[in-house]
Amino acid sequence: MSNQFHLMLDIEALGLVPGAEIIELAAVLFDPSTGETGAEFFREISPTGQPYHCDLDTLNWHRSKRTFPRDGSENHQTVLFALADFLEWIENLPEAPAVYWSWGSTYDFPLLTFALAASNEQAPWRYWQCQCARTIWNTAFPYTKTNPRTHNSLQDCKDAAADLSAALNSLRNH
Repeated sequence: MSNQFHLMLDIEALGLVPGAEIIELAAVLFDPSTGETGAEFFREISPTGQPYHCDLDTLNWHRSKRTFPRDGSENHQTVLFALADFLEWIENLPEAPAVYWSWGSTYDFPLLTFALAASNEQAPWRYWQCQCARTIWNTAFPYTKTNPRTHNSLQDCKDAAADLSAALNSLRNH
């Protein structure tokens, strides 16, 4: 990996707007020039109720995809503990990430920022560090879909990092 860390972030939630129950949180460090991934973070989160909400359409979508509830997993945490673990993981990285990415700017960051604020925590990123990988993909490959995502947040992070790297390299070569 290069000496400048980038971080890909992904969540799964039971809704589409800030305040939705987050049921998975993952992040991976990666090299944007190669897509090579490094340190990983992953937590499954149990819904907790207030101040969070669940959207019935999203819950039914997850059930139809068999992504919630996950079978056989007993490693769920509350959102409070998962967020504390996430912040500790970032704090213990050898170097703070220079850029934070997500696949879309209107989902992962707003939902996670709400959850952090509800837990009396601050986001580890500055507003100018947040980038949208989907925008880069759509610029490099207009009207081209990525391979389907698993909706397992850790695997989605890895796939998004690889797709972002491919898009960045395509743009560099044009």
